[in-house]
Amino acid sequence: MKHIFAVISPLTFCITNKIIQLDGIKPEDCILFLLRDYHIPEEYESFYVNQIHSSYGGGVYEGRYFAGINIFKTKKNVRKFDVLVEKHTQGDEFYWYTSSCTDDISNLMISNKKCVGYYIIEDGSGSYRNYNPQLFSGFKYYIYKLFLQKLFPRFYIAKNHFIETDCNKYKNCIATSQLCFPLHQENLRVIGNPFDDVNIGFRPDAILSVDPLFFFLSETEIDDVYRNLSRFIKTKNYETIAYKFHPIFEANTYKNNKCFSKDLLNKYFGQNIIQLPQNIILEGVIKNYKCDFYTTNSSTAIYAFTSGSKCYTYIPLLRKYTNKFDNIPLKEIFTEISVPNN
Repeated sequence: MKHIFAVISPLTFCITNKIIQLDGIKPEDCILFLLRDYHIPEEYESFYVNQIHSSYGGGVYEGRYFAGINIFKTKKNVRKFDVLVEKHTQGDEFYWYTSSCTDDISNLMISNKKCVGYYIIEDGSGSYRNYNPQLFSGFKYYIYKLFLQKLFPRFYIAKNHFIETDCNKYKNCIATSQLCFPLHQENLRVIGNPFDDVNIGFRPDAILSVDPLFFFLSETEIDDVYRNLSRFIKTKNYETIAYKFHPIFEANTYKNNKCFSKDLLNKYFGQNIIQLPQNIILEGVIKNYKCDFYTTNSSTAIYAFTSGSKCYTYIPLLRKYTNKFDNIPLKEIFTEISVPNN
């Protein structure tokens, strides 16, 4: 029996690693399906040698395997995908571990005849929502049930919900905390904090998560947010501040946004603010140093809070531009920063 894990981030890797340890699964029976161009930490490369690398990532990176009305291309994509999986499983049956059911890869894995079941694993703040997003509703739901599932069962076996529990292959949800998956408590397995302490060689007083604000704000508005954020942080009299970019900044599409954000940080915090490497596991850093953490709503705050850190959100600085973040899960773990008087 093989175990195939969809790994898209440091969090999903750490959860994957802990599941493997707790369940005593042999490394040779594990396959890490690394998506969004994610690479596991170097110290684990020799331990998890069975890896599938892909830049697929729900529209941000590679496109879909489903080619719509081009049925021949769709069938070709499915055959190519199944050959890839067969190569790594060597024909064995397998369990699939994923954070969402709405993407092509999860549906291709679940609908594979060799898949005997699937688990939903925690993936950040989205897993703490008290609702389960539905892709198809109203008239579209009937199209989904009557046509898409029948014509394209490989792509629509479990696609209607973010967490699809109606499929007979569904097993349970796996999370780090009892607060996770509030709608699926009856089938929830809690594994605890999966992060190892990370030593970065210096002690930060605060860490700033550089979140992808460019999805919602103009450059002028982002500049204003960081200007006011720096004014608030300066009142704290920190000696050492570190920052880390959200993983999405590593996509080629957003390289210019990364450069712009880095220039703003230097502009408002000075040249001494320290950038943390992208391959470092931020949750492990905060767990080790228990420093203050600043973000809009990064899921890292969940694990920072449980590790004993104080978490600040700068959502108040965004409210004059957008209300996008007003309904974030677990608001109670954050301290909202005050908006400085101009």
